Amino acid sequence: WLVNLEAAVPGGAAGMGAVHELLELLTVCLKQRVGEQALVLVYDSLDRTGRVRYQNSLAPDNKAAFDACDGLFTNYWWGAKQLAQSVA
Repeated sequence: WLVNLEAAVPGGAAGMGAVHELLELLTVCLKQRVGEQALVLVYDSLDRTGRVRYQNSLAPDNKAAFDACDGLFTNYWWGAKQLAQSVA
């Protein structure tokens, strides 16, 4: 599954907390229902306050979303510089 939210999330950081809970729940439920091969990715579109802001890499503003599911589908504007700056 690719979860792509490209509209601001109301409620700031608290609203993003609810998004992270949704990602965690979706990941757990799909793995239970489909099996370990189920994969949930989140698109790199929101920052930690719920604003639409593409990071173009794994960064502090999208790390919590990354941690809540199986991975991050980065925005298309990434390059070698963003790859080198990604949080490991």
